[in-house]
Amino acid sequence: MFLFDETVAQADNVIKNASDIQMDEGRLKSVIDKLNTDDITSEIMVPKQLSLEQKLMFVLIWGVSDFCYWPHPKWGNGKDKTTCPSSVLRDCYIRALSDGTDILNPIIMSDLSLKRYRQLTRFDSPCHLCFSYWRLLFIRQAMKILRQKYRGQVVIFLKTYDFDAQKIIEALSTEFLGLNDRYFWKKNTICFLHRAQKITALWNEIYAEETGRFFLHSHHLNLGADDKTPCALRRLNILKYEPNLDKAIRLGEEIPSGSSWEIQLRSAGIMAIEKIKRALRQKERSADNVEQVLWLLSQTDFKENIPPHKTLTWFY
Repeated sequence: MFLFDETVAQADNVIKNASDIQMDEGRLKSVIDKLNTDDITSEIMVPKQLSLEQKLMFVLIWGVSDFCYWPHPKWGNGKDKTTCPSSVLRDCYIRALSDGTDILNPIIMSDLSLKRYRQLTRFDSPCHLCFSYWRLLFIRQAMKILRQKYRGQVVIFLKTYDFDAQKIIEALSTEFLGLNDRYFWKKNTICFLHRAQKITALWNEIYAEETGRFFLHSHHLNLGADDKTPCALRRLNILKYEPNLDKAIRLGEEIPSGSSWEIQLRSAGIMAIEKIKRALRQKERSADNVEQVLWLLSQTDFKENIPPHKTLTWFY
């Protein structure tokens, strides 16, 4: 069973024993102070005209297919959305809706052909052409699970798991392809489950916006275990890397999935986000908001435009 406290404890243990990464607590505090005084906001990136179920379905389709644009930077420069493949993929789905294709219908999407999916996305990136097979596979499987077990509705899926963020994340990671983001590190299991947490975080914000109620345990959500958060922390001089790791990231060399370097990077992201969330608890920032705001801050305050680490993975 996935538990937030265990994930944070696992990440904390990695960082305490890390040989390649150090966290500057003083610099982290100065960034927290800035976040505490600035009213930087982020938006839920889902079409507002949709119904609650449609919004939840949009997040699921985008969430299960939004992964790995390596070796092309997933997040672009953080300012121009046209260079951000994650945003481009989302915009492709929005455009498909505008063109009259019912991509939110699980019956249609569970049988969609690869040719039709590529036509709908019209995404020219070589990486997308390579990974579109896997993206569509994950979408089809998610839609089939919804139809077989939850009457084709995300709301029924959420209700089945008591609108409890921990139970939802566990169900997503065990029932849906590409979301079981668990690793072994020094004989211990580390449950990052980043994309399952990301989907749950967006669902939680949408559900709260529509109903006024948040998921149980949603305040524990942590979206730091990706490539974007460690990059933002490094640009803000919160993280320091040992020379070989620093050189590998700057040169764009592959950081192997599941390697000690990758696990340290992702664990550092979790611990920094956790400390920021605790310090900003009175401001009631959501998990997704903390991640987005930290990234936006790193676009204006950085001294060096250090790239994200590159890992071939579908976990983020």
